[in-house]
Formats: sequence, C-alpha cells, structure tokens
Amino acid sequence: MELKKRIGVWLAAALFCFAMQCKAVWDMRSAMPEAVVFSSSSGVGVSVQQAETALDRAAAAEEQTGTIAFPPLKQEKAVRLIAATINYAAAVGMRFCAGGWFGPDAVLQHRAFAIIPDTLALELLGNDQAIGTELLIQGEYYRVCGIYRADRRFLPRACAGELPRVYLSRSPGWDGAEEMLATELLLWSEEQSTLEQLRETAQSAAGGMLSGSVQDLRCVRQFACQLCLFTIIGAGVWPLLRWANQGMEALIGLLRQEDKTPRDAMLQIGCALWGLAAPLVTVWGLSCLVQLPQSWLPPEQIFDWKWYLERILIFYQALFSGPQQYQALTGCYLPLIAAWGAAALLCCLVMEQWLFYAFAGKRNML
Repeated sequence: MELKKRIGVWLAAALFCFAMQCKAVWDMRSAMPEAVVFSSSSGVGVSVQQAETALDRAAAAEEQTGTIAFPPLKQEKAVRLIAATINYAAAVGMRFCAGGWFGPDAVLQHRAFAIIPDTLALELLGNDQAIGTELLIQGEYYRVCGIYRADRRFLPRACAGELPRVYLSRSPGWDGAEEMLATELLLWSEEQSTLEQLRETAQSAAGGMLSGSVQDLRCVRQFACQLCLFTIIGAGVWPLLRWANQGMEALIGLLRQEDKTPRDAMLQIGCALWGLAAPLVTVWGLSCLVQLPQSWLPPEQIFDWKWYLERILIFYQALFSGPQQYQALTGCYLPLIAAWGAAALLCCLVMEQWLFYAFAGKRNML
C-alpha cells in the first residue's frame, strides 16, 4: 500500500507539471499571432487604411503618444494611442472584460470609438464595465466601446508597456487627409512562406515599400510546442530504458544458465523479446499516431545537428528583435514553459529510479 501511495504521488506531480506546461503553451499561442511582424516607429511604408482594404490576411496599427481624460474628473493621463484595423483584436488575442472591438461600420463612417484597458478604466471611471462613457483624447471625444484585460496570467506588468495602450477606431485629429503610416503590420502566412515572399506579396498588394525590423512569430510559437514535446519524449525515455534493460537481463540470464529446461528457456526468450521488442513497437506506434509537421524535422536526416542549431539561432534572432510587446511576451512565457518541463522531467526521472531500486534493488539502471 505504501508503494502505491508513493507511485501515486510521483505520478500526480509529473502530470501536474505536464498540465501546467501545456497550459503555458496554450496561453502563449493564444496571445501570440501566427504571423510575421514588420515594425518601425517611423512607419513601415503601409498605412492602416491600405492594410484594411488591400491586404487580406493582415492587421495593422498606427501608434503615437498622447493624453486621455475623463472630463468630469479634469485629470489627464499619458497613454499610447493606437489606431488599428478591425481584425487587430483577434490577431493579438485580446480578451475583453466588457464590450468588444469596433466593427467595420465604425471605420467606414469614421466614428470615434475607443478600447481601453481595465486598469485605466478603474483609475479614470472607477468601473471596468463602463461601456458608452465619453473620453477626451487629444481634444476629441471618443466613446468607449470595449474594455480589455491589460494583464495576463504569468505576465509581468512590464509586458503591457510603460504607458497604457488605448486602441482607437481612427487616428486622433483625423481631418479627411491621407492616413499616417502604420508603425506595426502583422501578416498571417503559411509555414513554408519565407520573409522575402511575404514582403513581396504585401508590397505588390498595398503598393508600398515595407520597411523596419522584422520578427517571425511563427518560429516562437513552434519552439514552445517543441519544448513541450521534448519534455514528453524525455519523460518517456526512462521507462523505455528500464523496459529494454529487463529484456537484456533475461537474454543474458538465458545465455549463462547451464541446466535449463525447455520451459524455462521459452519463458526467458519470451521475456527477452518482450523487453527488447516492446519498446521499439511502442515508439513505432507513437510515431504513427503523432504526425509531426514537416518543418519540424530536417529534410535529409533526422540527426542533422547543424539543422537543429540553425533553427535555435533563428529562434533567438526572432525573439530579441522587436516589437517590444512580443519580446516581453515570449521572454516571460518561454522560461516558464522550460521550467515546468524541467520539473516534469525531474519528477519522472526520480519516480522511475526509485521504482527501479524498490523492485530490483540494484544501484545501476543499465
């Protein structure tokens, strides 16, 4: 009974670590678009209006610093004002406390709507459900149509930026002139599309020359899933090794035993085949059930270590090149995923080693 309790404790700890790691991966993927991001503080060469009308699979935002105030309080607050496309909220995985994102009618009619964070709503309005309130932004009145959650689980406050982010349905001070250039452009793409192909496609569609720094968020999302998969594979290696070790012991015992009956010989041969062939059959069966994407594996051979090192290098180059909000996002989530994975591996390793010592009473596994 004591043995079963200990086994249950270790299994529960390992499953808990696996579950938390998968939860962190899920949160990260839901908060990070599967896209390539072009960003520049001076503009990327395409306006928000061009991205809205000319690009099918794109989201854009124009950012500037300004002030926001609730007239009855007569108190101004510095914020980051972001005029964005109608699909921007879905692109970045925005979650709302109340209301929602503005629709296409607001953009076509140039109606002034604002989406503010819940922290700013509590500070200015005293309520994170105050939909319909009018705020004074850069001398113009905007009606609040949505209040989003500024802080995510596992994320520090620094991920939201130094100033609160306020999203607008049109640029402040819009007077019918041509819209300013977008400072951030997200392009959804297939896994096989290169950065140059995406750049050429966007330039031909929008008629502008894309510029600024580029961050490929696809490899960041993929790297998070690979970390989780590596944990599962690493945890499964230990019981498979012990399984194969029992088969080797049975085979060696068969060869060393001198006076053995045919029945004993058949039993030992069966144990040897079970210990040696069953792990291989298990690995083959799992490989048939779990189909990995083609881009996750080297094109020529699976043990192409140079290919893996290049992929890691590409990932870190994408991680440490703006925009700042995605850099903070990945910088917070990825260490958390790795930490939960290391804890899961440690739990599985200690559990397997303890069970081996308890049953076999030996000091070495192999």
